[in-house]
Amino acid sequence: MKTAIKSITSVFAGIALTSILAFTSCKKGDTGPAGPAGANGTNGVANIQTSTVTTNNGTWAFDATDNSYNGTLTYAAITQAVIDRGTVQVFVGDGTGKEWGGLPLAYGNVQFNFSYKLGEVIISITLANGGIPNNPGGMQFKVVVIPPASKSANPNNPDFQRAEQIFKIGT
Repeated sequence: MKTAIKSITSVFAGIALTSILAFTSCKKGDTGPAGPAGANGTNGVANIQTSTVTTNNGTWAFDATDNSYNGTLTYAAITQAVIDRGTVQVFVGDGTGKEWGGLPLAYGNVQFNFSYKLGEVIISITLANGGIPNNPGGMQFKVVVIPPASKSANPNNPDFQRAEQIFKIGT
């Protein structure tokens, strides 16, 4: 029994000593010099373009071949470079600007999808049951264009490179 108590006491003493050393031996170092300023508009979020568009009844055209309503949004930031090496994302809003759902999205029977081409985003709305949807009218969409300078050439690298290399942070 004495041996067990000595062992437990030794363990607690070791934990206490380790804790004391860990918390008292840490000191904050000096702040290093500021890094170099990045080139404005070359890499990173400076190149990402976002805008919010509100549609109306006139935005939508009915396509009887697939019972869809399609709305075409003109967006000059979708260049050939974006098509070749960048990406476009589209979100549908709740009308307040506080909640956004990424497309493609199914909400009940209603399905939202999108495609893009040079200078345009095409939003398509269909019904899951193949029926004819109502004209969507006034809806809020957010378009995000990410040009190639902000996107890594190989994000699926099997070597699991550091995040700085994958997202080209600081280069």
